[in-house]
Amino acid sequence: MTSGTYTYRVLIVEDHLETRTYLRMALSDTLDVSEVANAEDALNAIDAQDFDLLLIDIALGSRMTGKELLTHLRQTPPYDEVPIVAMTAHHHRDNREEYLRHGFDAYLAKPFFPEELHRILARLLGDDTDQDQPSP
Repeated sequence: MTSGTYTYRVLIVEDHLETRTYLRMALSDTLDVSEVANAEDALNAIDAQDFDLLLIDIALGSRMTGKELLTHLRQTPPYDEVPIVAMTAHHHRDNREEYLRHGFDAYLAKPFFPEELHRILARLLGDDTDQDQPSP
């Protein structure tokens, strides 16, 4: 996904290597993808580079959870406005609304298909190519 000649930059914050690899493979053809394994490395990455969208696992297995990382980011311009997607394998029917209320822009339950991921990113990044698809 690009906007003219600009390629969107996405940061994946996920503690499981297999999931990071899956996401990178699903996205790297159309996006500039960076990845980190924990919240602390995510904070270092956003200090070093600006990102257009973040994918954050809720259960990071580090000192800071995905929800705590989101709370911190929402207090840090420009990440108070950058789209952030919650990802979790521990899903319940009420999770989506809970995460959206907490400040995430979208919710992705694992496991997921690449098409679902691409629909969410197209909606959040303003890409018109998937507008005929139902929104998550």
